[in-house]
Amino acid sequence: MDEPLTENLNLATSQLQGFNFQDSYCLVVMSGPDKGAVHNLSVGQTTLGRSERTDIPVTGKGISRVHATLEVTEDGIVSLKDNGSTNGVFLSGIRVVDTRLSPGDVFGLGPELKLRLESTDGGLHELIQDMYRSSKIDALTNLLNRRAFEERMDEEFSVTKRHGMAACLAIIDIDHFKSINDNYGHDAGDEVLRQVAGLLKDKVRTGDLVGRWGGEEFVVYVRQSDLEGAKTLLDRLRVSVSETDIPLPGGGSLRVTFSGGIVSLTESSDWRVALTRADEGLYQSKQGGRNRVTELRMQDDA
Repeated sequence: MDEPLTENLNLATSQLQGFNFQDSYCLVVMSGPDKGAVHNLSVGQTTLGRSERTDIPVTGKGISRVHATLEVTEDGIVSLKDNGSTNGVFLSGIRVVDTRLSPGDVFGLGPELKLRLESTDGGLHELIQDMYRSSKIDALTNLLNRRAFEERMDEEFSVTKRHGMAACLAIIDIDHFKSINDNYGHDAGDEVLRQVAGLLKDKVRTGDLVGRWGGEEFVVYVRQSDLEGAKTLLDRLRVSVSETDIPLPGGGSLRVTFSGGIVSLTESSDWRVALTRADEGLYQSKQGGRNRVTELRMQDDA
C-alpha cells in the first residue's frame, strides 16, 4: 500500500486528486470503509471486487474477488453485471444479475458497500464535499473529528512502524474552559474552540494531523519527528495560542492557554496506548500549573 497522503486542510479536495472531469461518469462510494472515494469510469468494461487485479478494488463485507462488472458504451449507456458473486448485486433493494444504470442510481455490492453512479456534469463537487464533511469533519472547528482521526492514525501508525520512522502524538486541553462558558456564554466558548482549532491547523507542519478529540481536547500527530522536535513544535503552538486575542461574539476579547502531553510513538506497538500515556502527561501539565506541555517516555505497553 502506498504511503497515505496526510494533510489537515480541506481533505474533501484530496478525494478528487487524479480525477478526470472530462469523463462522462464516475462512481462515488456512499457507504463502507472507503466512503467518499471517487472512481473514474471510462468507455468499456470496469471490474469491481476485493482483488487487487480488478480495475477498481473495493473493500467491504462480503465482497467477492471479482464481484461485478460495469460497462459504459460509446453512446453513454451504463450496465451492471453480477459476476456470480456469493453475496449479490442489488439495485433499489432488489438482487439483480444484469441491469442498466442511470446517473443517481445507488447499487450495492454485498451487505455493506453502496456506490452511486454520477454524471460528471452534475453537482459532483458538492456531493463529495457534503459527504466528506458529514462523516469526517467536526462541524464546529473544521478539524478531523474523532472517528476520522482514529482512521487516519491507524493508517499513519502502520506506515510509521513499517518504515521505522520517528513520530509523536500529543493531546492538548484548553485551560479553564468551563469558566469561559460560565462567564462569557457558550457562544464565546464555541468561538474559542474555533479560534484555537484554526491556530493549530495553520501552525502545524504540512503532513501533520490535527483533530478534535472531544469537548475542549485536541490531538496532534507530529510526523517524522523525534520527541525533542515535537515538543518544540507543541511549545510553539502553545505560545501562539496564548498570545492571540480571541474576539468574543458580544464584543471584547480574551486570551486562553492550553496544557498538553506528548509521547514518541517509536517505542509503542499501539498508538492508542501511546495516547493514554500522553494523557498522563496532560494531567501532569494541569497539576503543574497549566500552560505547559509535558513530554513522557513510553512505559512497557506489552
